[in-house]
Amino acid sequence: MLKVKKTRIEDNCTITFGATLMGGAVIDPDTTLMPLSMVLKEMKMYTGIYEGSPAEPAGQSDILQTCTDQNQELEGGMLPTEKENQTA
Repeated sequence: MLKVKKTRIEDNCTITFGATLMGGAVIDPDTTLMPLSMVLKEMKMYTGIYEGSPAEPAGQSDILQTCTDQNQELEGGMLPTEKENQTA
Protein backbone atom coordinates (compact mmCIF):
# COMPACT_ATOMS: atom_id res chain seq x y z
CA MET A 1 0.00 0.00 0.00
CA LEU A 2 1.35 3.42 -0.99
CA LYS A 3 0.95 6.15 1.63
CA VAL A 4 1.35 9.79 0.64
CA LYS A 5 1.97 12.50 3.25
CA LYS A 6 2.63 16.20 2.86
CA THR A 7 6.23 17.33 3.39
CA ARG A 8 6.75 20.92 4.57
CA ILE A 9 9.88 22.89 3.66
CA GLU A 10 10.00 26.39 5.17
CA ASP A 11 11.64 29.56 3.78
CA ASN A 12 15.39 29.89 3.08
CA CYS A 13 16.14 26.15 3.26
CA THR A 14 18.87 24.55 1.19
CA ILE A 15 18.32 20.99 0.01
CA THR A 16 21.49 19.88 -1.78
CA PHE A 17 21.90 17.31 -4.56
CA GLY A 18 21.07 13.72 -3.77
CA ALA A 19 19.26 14.56 -0.52
CA THR A 20 16.03 12.62 0.06
CA LEU A 21 12.99 13.69 2.08
CA MET A 22 10.34 11.14 2.94
CA GLY A 23 6.65 11.92 3.43
CA GLY A 24 5.61 13.89 6.48
CA ALA A 25 9.02 15.52 7.07
CA VAL A 26 9.07 19.09 8.38
CA ILE A 27 12.07 21.32 7.63
CA ASP A 28 12.27 24.55 9.70
CA PRO A 29 13.40 27.89 8.17
CA ASP A 30 17.11 28.45 7.39
CA THR A 31 17.94 24.74 7.49
CA THR A 32 20.57 23.12 5.26
CA LEU A 33 20.48 19.46 4.26
CA MET A 34 23.90 18.28 3.04
CA PRO A 35 24.47 16.09 -0.05
CA LEU A 36 23.14 12.50 0.03
CA SER A 37 21.38 13.02 3.37
CA MET A 38 18.08 11.31 4.11
CA VAL A 39 15.25 12.71 6.20
CA LEU A 40 13.07 9.83 7.34
CA LYS A 41 9.29 9.95 7.38
CA GLU A 42 7.75 12.39 9.83
CA MET A 43 11.13 13.70 11.08
CA LYS A 44 11.25 17.33 12.22
CA MET A 45 14.44 19.15 11.34
CA TYR A 46 15.02 22.26 13.48
CA THR A 47 17.03 25.19 12.09
CA GLY A 48 20.61 24.02 11.50
CA ILE A 49 22.83 21.96 9.21
CA TYR A 50 22.13 18.23 8.82
CA GLU A 51 24.01 15.37 7.19
CA GLY A 52 23.93 11.59 6.95
CA SER A 53 21.41 8.84 6.58
CA PRO A 54 19.36 9.25 8.63
CA ALA A 55 20.05 12.98 8.84
CA GLU A 56 21.44 14.32 12.11
CA PRO A 57 23.02 17.66 13.08
CA ALA A 58 26.35 18.12 11.32
CA GLY A 59 29.38 17.66 13.56
CA GLN A 60 27.49 15.82 16.31
CA SER A 61 28.86 12.42 15.29
CA ASP A 62 32.40 13.83 14.90
CA ILE A 63 33.08 14.02 18.67
CA LEU A 64 34.05 10.36 19.02
CA GLN A 65 36.06 10.43 15.77
CA THR A 66 38.02 13.49 16.98
CA CYS A 67 38.99 11.68 20.19
CA THR A 68 40.15 8.68 18.16
CA ASP A 69 42.13 10.84 15.73
CA GLN A 70 44.03 12.47 18.58
CA ASN A 71 44.86 9.05 20.10
CA GLN A 72 42.94 9.85 23.27
CA GLU A 73 41.54 6.88 25.13
CA LEU A 74 38.02 6.96 26.50
CA GLU A 75 38.11 5.87 30.13
CA GLY A 76 35.35 3.41 30.92
CA GLY A 77 33.79 3.93 27.48
CA MET A 78 32.77 7.52 28.32
CA LEU A 79 33.64 10.83 26.76
CA PRO A 80 35.49 13.25 29.08
CA THR A 81 32.36 15.42 29.52
CA GLU A 82 30.28 12.38 30.50
CA LYS A 83 32.89 11.42 33.12
CA GLU A 84 32.82 14.91 34.62
CA ASN A 85 29.00 14.82 34.84
CA GLN A 86 29.12 11.43 36.55
CA THR A 87 31.51 12.62 39.27
CA ALA A 88 29.50 15.80 39.96
